[in-house]
Amino acid sequence: MKHKKTKFIILMLSALLALSLVGCMPAPSEGEDTTEAKVVSAGLVSPEGLFYDVYDNGEVTVTGRRDGTRELIIPDEIDSRPVTAVANEAFSFDGYLVYARLGANLRTIGENAFYGCTELVRVDATAALESIGFFAFYGCSLLSSVNGATGLVKIFDSAFWACPALCKLELPETLKEIGASAFYGASSLCEVELPDGVVIGPQAFYGCSSLYRVELGGLCEIPDEAFYNCSSLVSVDLSEISSVGDRAFYGCTALSSVDEDSTLERVGSSAFYGSPWLASLTDEFATVGDGVLIKYNGGGGSVKLPRGVKYVSDAFAENKEIVSVEISGKATVIGTNAFYACRALESVLISADVSLIGDGAFMSCSRLRTLYLPDSLEEIGDSAFSGCLLLSSVKYAGDAEDFAKINVSLGNTHLTGANIAHGERP
Repeated sequence: MKHKKTKFIILMLSALLALSLVGCMPAPSEGEDTTEAKVVSAGLVSPEGLFYDVYDNGEVTVTGRRDGTRELIIPDEIDSRPVTAVANEAFSFDGYLVYARLGANLRTIGENAFYGCTELVRVDATAALESIGFFAFYGCSLLSSVNGATGLVKIFDSAFWACPALCKLELPETLKEIGASAFYGASSLCEVELPDGVVIGPQAFYGCSSLYRVELGGLCEIPDEAFYNCSSLVSVDLSEISSVGDRAFYGCTALSSVDEDSTLERVGSSAFYGSPWLASLTDEFATVGDGVLIKYNGGGGSVKLPRGVKYVSDAFAENKEIVSVEISGKATVIGTNAFYACRALESVLISADVSLIGDGAFMSCSRLRTLYLPDSLEEIGDSAFSGCLLLSSVKYAGDAEDFAKINVSLGNTHLTGANIAHGERP
């Protein structure tokens, strides 16, 4: 009874996650047939002992199996009808299954299809396989390889979460998307070659602690925590990357070489925390890419940012010495946690064309009293000034009407409750 209750809760949670993403799905293109096939015969049993449903388009979906053998063979056809899908939850928690071979017509592996198959070691697919669903192989702790899926288009969120034995990964040129947390905790995975045109979700390779080589293909953006705690990763080529998300390479303690170019416009908070490469940057104002300030190695007192800085990452986070800072020149973005917990900071002057002050940018700057804001400002992120208990004087370059147009997110009552003077320029 306890096992069934646990399974029900897990499957309900994953179903809710899938439903939450429905609103993000693209609208069908003009002329596209969006008619869903309907079941015409359900609960049938094949001579091999597979349960299946037949749809009105003549295709078959396998929904489970009758016996508990170690081998699962999904045929190309059942009763002369093509087998095109494995249903949601079809083989979840099958403790006998060791090997699965998928038929030549199988296009889809559904949500939770092999969830918790803790004895499953290998899956052989074919070029017909296009998508692997949410949590499809979650918790398959002995799964070492999925072979032959040379036509794969999409790997959904968490598809291979908690597959610590997965060491062989073939990502074909047809692949367009790898979902969030898709390979979370695949700690035996050693190499990844991403094809051109693919996008990856947050935490895609989180905790892949044996991963030492990554080819990013044509990837343009690396999302939050994508390679978090990939502690064997030695080098990465970011020469075609424009944005690196928060904590993207956090805990990559072997990462000593990073190739970057002027295409790099954004580096998120703690993106390279704990890496030897970050430690090796010793300039007073260490910038990378197109004017991204990633680290500050200078002293305390008053600090004026160089004119070439366009993006301020969390370079000053938890600095205990700077008292005042001037942000001018070409700067347009003050990023997430840029000045987080600078507890000696009393005055901030922003006179550049800054349009965004990111989440937590000045959070816990407990001595901050005076703040100059430019009329170019469009958005202030969540809790950007949370914990700025002494903030009393805000001088804004524009008028009251302009200030009212700024999108001020939650957690900024210390800013909005301060005395705001309009039309003030430094």
